[in-house]
Amino acid sequence: MTRELNQVEAELLYDQGNVSQRMGLFDEALNFYDQAIALDGSNPMYYNNSAATLKRLGRIQEAIKQYQEIAHKFPDYGKVFLSLGNTYIESDKYEEAVVNYQYFLNAYRKGQFTFNPIMGGIDQSKNIYGKNILEVAFITSINYLNNPKKILAVNLFNRVLQEFGDSEYSKIDIDIAIESVAINNAVIFADYANNAEIFKYDVKMLKRNFVTTLDNLTCNNWYLEINNKQGPSSSYSLDILIYRNPDYVYKWAMITTGLAATKTSENFKIFYSLGDGPAVFDWATNSLWKSDNVELRRNFRDKIISLKRVEPIVEVTENFAHALVESLR
Repeated sequence: MTRELNQVEAELLYDQGNVSQRMGLFDEALNFYDQAIALDGSNPMYYNNSAATLKRLGRIQEAIKQYQEIAHKFPDYGKVFLSLGNTYIESDKYEEAVVNYQYFLNAYRKGQFTFNPIMGGIDQSKNIYGKNILEVAFITSINYLNNPKKILAVNLFNRVLQEFGDSEYSKIDIDIAIESVAINNAVIFADYANNAEIFKYDVKMLKRNFVTTLDNLTCNNWYLEINNKQGPSSSYSLDILIYRNPDYVYKWAMITTGLAATKTSENFKIFYSLGDGPAVFDWATNSLWKSDNVELRRNFRDKIISLKRVEPIVEVTENFAHALVESLR
């Protein structure tokens, strides 16, 4: 097989690995990446995603070793230092993380950077993250960290940004980092059965950091609109309220669909309570949420069940809500 054919086949295997990665089939994804590397060992993205998959499998030390090999083999592939820094965060080696964030920023300033996320894409991410490609790259890279580690990573990365003293690179906000990653993940998993490609979506912040009467929590109000022009759930919008305490512990979420309830102008909503135990989930409308009428609430739930059979947006929104909350917890 010629070198050109090898590269084509390797790219197909790499894409298959990315699909398996998104579906949580990490052993399968790793196998695809390894096959791609065997056919074309000149592409650092294959090695990088292979190392990222090792992390998802809990093989952290193997991932660190592979990232180090990438840095040696591909000295112009600066993204590896960002990946390595985040992996050290997972390993509780924080000074090593800082050193690699410094390496990454030096490489980024020299133009030694290629954006290749496993999930999401530069066009989609820009609409959420907004400021610059550096911010997009960093926030996307911390996708798989839990929230306490995300907060730590943001603080350490901001420390390095401050040390660089370059006004071009603005401070990364913790709430934006956590919530935008959660929204990105939720969009991907909302309708995966209908379309394995990542949605084209627009997201904007309607209102930020307003203190609510709900336990004095701080809330961000996001608005998401999807228009993929493919599949039964090709176009819809969601109004998203996310509530957190000062320690970035998320307590509530409310997601309003564009679907109006029958015989009323009220739209269907999903309410979530994120406690220490399993999240409490409920479909409602504004008036129903305030009602103590048990029979009315039961009838409404029955309506939702029947609607799922004929309105794909209902199932899609429920999937979105579950994925969003799981990422925020």
